[in-house]
Amino acid sequence: MSDLISTGEAATLLGVSPRTVARMIDRGDLPGYRVGGHRRVSREEALRRHAPRPRGRPDFSWYIGILLAAAFIDDPSHAIDLAERNLRRQRDEPTQSPLWTERWSQLIQAKDTDRIIEILSDRDDRTGLRQTHPFRGLVSEDQRRSALELSHA
Repeated sequence: MSDLISTGEAATLLGVSPRTVARMIDRGDLPGYRVGGHRRVSREEALRRHAPRPRGRPDFSWYIGILLAAAFIDDPSHAIDLAERNLRRQRDEPTQSPLWTERWSQLIQAKDTDRIIEILSDRDDRTGLRQTHPFRGLVSEDQRRSALELSHA
């Protein structure tokens, strides 16, 4: 058990969200361990189950990411203000790993617009950050529905 990784690291390897990894562990689909209240996965087991994401139809989060990137480019000040408010709310009432919140906080504080746009539009979501973005409310419900329809077309 010496080479254990977090659910976030396993998620990146498996091409899913950290919450999906947690559910896989809870269902018994992926062997996992509890270490100090946190779930951990054997790196070897995650690598064994790793399958490259098919390059076919992009997933819903990629379509949302593209919409968010476009809205960010259109009005970066508004997007950063919204992200800062959402990150403050996230710190007060955490619903996801503080790791994701901290990573996004660093990007937003640095106003690293190129990196933010790169993360939002990265089709493979190699960092795992796109699915944990702090830009809730930046795109409309109609835009979200359109993205969902595209991802299922």
